[in-house]
Amino acid sequence: MKTPRPRRIGSRVAAFAIALGLVFGAGGCGIGGIDWVKVLESIAENHKSKKKKHRSSDDDDDDEKKSSLVDLGTASFPSATRSPRRLHDWEARPLDPDEYALTYALSSDASKSVEQEHLDFARDVRFVDLGKGRFRWVPPAGCPKDMGCVFGVLSAESKKPLLPLVALFEKRKKDEKLNALELAELVVSFAQNIDYEVPKDPFGILAPALIVAEKRGDCDSKSLLAHVILQELGYDTLMLSSSAHAHSMLGIALPVPGHKMRFGGHEYAFTEMTAKGSPIGHVNRDLLEPDDWQAVPIVLPSGFDASAHEDPLEKKGTPRRDASPPHEEADTP
Repeated sequence: MKTPRPRRIGSRVAAFAIALGLVFGAGGCGIGGIDWVKVLESIAENHKSKKKKHRSSDDDDDDEKKSSLVDLGTASFPSATRSPRRLHDWEARPLDPDEYALTYALSSDASKSVEQEHLDFARDVRFVDLGKGRFRWVPPAGCPKDMGCVFGVLSAESKKPLLPLVALFEKRKKDEKLNALELAELVVSFAQNIDYEVPKDPFGILAPALIVAEKRGDCDSKSLLAHVILQELGYDTLMLSSSAHAHSMLGIALPVPGHKMRFGGHEYAFTEMTAKGSPIGHVNRDLLEPDDWQAVPIVLPSGFDASAHEDPLEKKGTPRRDASPPHEEADTP
């Protein structure tokens, strides 16, 4: 069966960009010395300032709205964990109210275990850091030569530690009767607000649970975090990647205006994770020249038992994956 060929869908909406550092070259989510994080955040802040000019400074209702803060609560893994704790607070426009906060606590043992799972996988696939954002690895059986299996394994190993966090968003959805777009905007804005930092971990990606616990990550790391949360909330998502721009984004199957990619019979709205306030569907036009964006479905290696890796504190007595012969080595561009 042939893999569906992605088709880009143009948009009149000018805006912000996103992309996923495809095919093994991390390089920091940017190209040609341009700091896309600063560029995109500048665009987003300019957009916000223009909106504020239309607001009345003596509007008491507006002042009350701006001062309101919704605390979604605390998510802990394991449940008895009280420290270390990480406070997240962010704006989620155009939601009303638009200021939110939550606290995430991941035990030191769980954090070390998630990190070790990442290192174990890198060892299993013969990961070699070649420097300057390039690396070599051997994709396991059942894996394409893109990063789909890397994303899949890291997602599976962070799933259980993130379930308490997912529960906070689920509760907010039920309490306020949020629709699909509103809930997605809440999750996306949460991930966008996390500090930008290029990880030094294997594959240039930080495991999703550690992104929240350490409040740091780059384009593909934060896109993967949003994928894990949104997937648990019932959304259809995939990663989007551009080699030319060394950038990554998340694709979300939502009926919104903006730039989309058609893949497998569905349309996925480009969603930038490195710019605070960048709307779902908005892409900076410079990131479409050239337009080499590719869909990267998130998959698992053949023989990988995801259920055996959901609890990072549970000792495993069986191999991670089968002994099927690996593919040929894959190198970074």
